[in-house]
Amino acid sequence: MLFTQRGTLGQVGLIPRDAKHERYIVSQSQMKMTCAPRVPAEFVVLAFKQREALAYIESNAVAAGVPHINLGFLRGFPILIPSNEVLDAFRTFVEPVHSRMRHNVVENANLAELRDVLLPRLLSGELRIREIERAVEAVA
Repeated sequence: MLFTQRGTLGQVGLIPRDAKHERYIVSQSQMKMTCAPRVPAEFVVLAFKQREALAYIESNAVAAGVPHINLGFLRGFPILIPSNEVLDAFRTFVEPVHSRMRHNVVENANLAELRDVLLPRLLSGELRIREIERAVEAVA
């Protein structure tokens, strides 16, 4: 998980298990945290996105200059962790949803790239709609 360390506090993101790259660079304004193996990262991300969690972060941030938090604050953040049975049920429900969301993001990026390639050619007359329809039919 990634957390905003300073500035706009409370932003949290998840690096998916099937991420495009094996390693990422984290800026000085971000922190990386790894969950205990039994706790799904999606659970912790959703816990941090709750209104009460954001209020807790804002009220405990060091406010000299730009508001900021540190990794020690995150490690001590009070999160109620349910039983293994509840976590397993959560994982069973949420992991497929997050997997589909990641798939949709990738598909959306691919479609946007295709649009950016085809649209100028269509507008310039270099490519005709009938040609595209034939190409799609050939692939389908």
